[in-house]
Amino acid sequence: MGTKQVFLRQLLACHDENHWFACLQQSLMGVTEEQANWKESTSSHSIHQIVNHLITFNGRCLDRFNGEPVPPIEGRNDDTFLNGDDLDWDVSVATLTTIMDDWLLRIQGTTDRDWERNIHDRTSETWG
Repeated sequence: MGTKQVFLRQLLACHDENHWFACLQQSLMGVTEEQANWKESTSSHSIHQIVNHLITFNGRCLDRFNGEPVPPIEGRNDDTFLNGDDLDWDVSVATLTTIMDDWLLRIQGTTDRDWERNIHDRTSETWG
């Protein structure tokens, strides 16, 4: 199994295919905005905050894979959990779903050369 197939299998398992754990789409299905914003304590993150974090990092990673410039994150990592765009819950889920679907399409269209490219210019680590 090549790198492309490994990435596809892992992304599908995390995004929209249930395997030995529930995928993201299954896990978010039917979650109300009230449930998504609930937090056990001030030191924990809500589901909505975790989705915001996934939007930030999965979007940035996709941009980098596509060769687009990815500026440094301003502030701290904790800021990526905040809803800076004031997206309501349904829009946040739709945004994350679109990013993950875009990842799937992008990976399906890759060649071996894409996996040999460096992740960014500050490392020799490749995507593969």
